[in-house]
Amino acid sequence: MDEFDFDMTTIRFPDVISPGNEMFELFGSKAADEKGSNNAWGLKDPAVDKLVGNLVSADTRAELVAASRALDRVLLHKYITVPHWFSSTHRVAYRNRFGIPAKAPLYYRADPYVISTWWEEKPR
Repeated sequence: MDEFDFDMTTIRFPDVISPGNEMFELFGSKAADEKGSNNAWGLKDPAVDKLVGNLVSADTRAELVAASRALDRVLLHKYITVPHWFSSTHRVAYRNRFGIPAKAPLYYRADPYVISTWWEEKPR
């Protein structure tokens, strides 16, 4: 993987609430020249670099969404990856001795939010 010498692999992209600078490491041309970078496919494309720059420099949520969708369309068109797993729910197993909040905030990553808000219920 560090040498970009493979035919096929499975990669899980980290969850992000809002995409940002990590997109340079995943899709930027500069990262393709760095041994062991997260640009596993060695993608070098000035158009992708420009789209990532637009995404990172977005000033509003609308600009961020538009830039993200534009980048997504270009990356999908290149067929560099085959999405093969998605779940719209988070599954967290826990013992019933823990209390958890009844309602979570609208935007959060499930694992750090849930785990950071657990408390141990005292036996009654």
